[in-house]
Amino acid sequence: MYHFNYKTRDSSPPSLEEQSQPIDESELKDLMDSSCDPICSVDEPSSSYLEANYQPKTDVVKAIAVLAAALTGTAAINHSWVAANQDVAMALLFGIGYAGIIFEESLAFNKSGIGLVMAVSLWVVRSIGGPSAEVVVSELQHATSEVSEIVFFLLGAMTIVEIVDAHQGFKLVTDNITTRKPKTLLWVVIGFVTFFLSSILDNLTSTIVMVSVLRKLVPQSEYRKILGAVVVIAPNAGGAWSPIGDVTTTMLWIHGQISTLPTIQGLFIPSAVSLAVPLALMSFSSEVNGKGQDSSDVLSSEKMAPRGQLVFGVGLGALVFVPVFKSLTGLPPYMGILLGLGVLWILTDAIHYGESERQKLKVPQALSRIDTQGALFFLGILLSVTCIDLCNQFF
Repeated sequence: MYHFNYKTRDSSPPSLEEQSQPIDESELKDLMDSSCDPICSVDEPSSSYLEANYQPKTDVVKAIAVLAAALTGTAAINHSWVAANQDVAMALLFGIGYAGIIFEESLAFNKSGIGLVMAVSLWVVRSIGGPSAEVVVSELQHATSEVSEIVFFLLGAMTIVEIVDAHQGFKLVTDNITTRKPKTLLWVVIGFVTFFLSSILDNLTSTIVMVSVLRKLVPQSEYRKILGAVVVIAPNAGGAWSPIGDVTTTMLWIHGQISTLPTIQGLFIPSAVSLAVPLALMSFSSEVNGKGQDSSDVLSSEKMAPRGQLVFGVGLGALVFVPVFKSLTGLPPYMGILLGLGVLWILTDAIHYGESERQKLKVPQALSRIDTQGALFFLGILLSVTCIDLCNQFF
């Protein structure tokens, strides 16, 4: 991945203390009288930086390579061979796209972009070799309808969790964690708390929340890396036994292929065992059998935002209410999560009315912080899989 670091006006970036200092009137006037406005002077890299780092030959080569690949792909898709060998063409496209996703770090391309290009390319091939344009459009509309339900659900759930986190609502959890015994943190706090948390949140959100909690509980050490591995394992185990805990189970639940109670009864014990086995193995490591860990100072310095407890309760209730909403109304789960998001949106607007300094606690700011590229990645992958499934490439 590329990290764009720069200096403005040939000077080092300002520290946090310097950033917090207000600009007096004379400084503001100097900025306004200059050839660059205040925003430009802060956000744009200096000309000396651009001159030192600009590589025209490399950029031209990259641009030509991408353009050549696009033109080659366009010419290949329009070839008569594609229409006659639709299955083979789609299999090749999916293989190339999947390889690009696997090696995204080496290629320096984001997997979300690759997934979207792959999805559109597959559907173009389908339109060329399909029965008719009307049939393919109908198939695409049906596929988009199904996939959109999952994407809307993920966006709604991630936004709710982001709002709660912005209000420091999860501090209610961290404040009640007093133990520093390594094995207790491993099994109870990080292991099974994450296990049950991921049953009502998606895996990605559960991991983000628990990593944030972990960084506040345990200082940087090898032991924290072990707990970090547990934070990755536990959501995958915990999300499997709940209809709303994992993208796969959510997709099956939305399509009516699994029901809530039988899923919990059949998968809870296997999921718990799949977490208990790696936890038992980690318990024998020297880091876990060492002395207790000191807590981080960050945990005690953070303060909950006004009405943070209320937002935490409403947000958690909105997530838990989704299965109940589906059972009561028969409507798909994404409608329940959108209802919860709407209620929380109105609530935060009401409790922070007239408080301009607390705009970051409102939903518009939360929407700018959620993982939208992850949702677009799922959109591309699911549309790709649906297209291939229509041609029976998986069978």
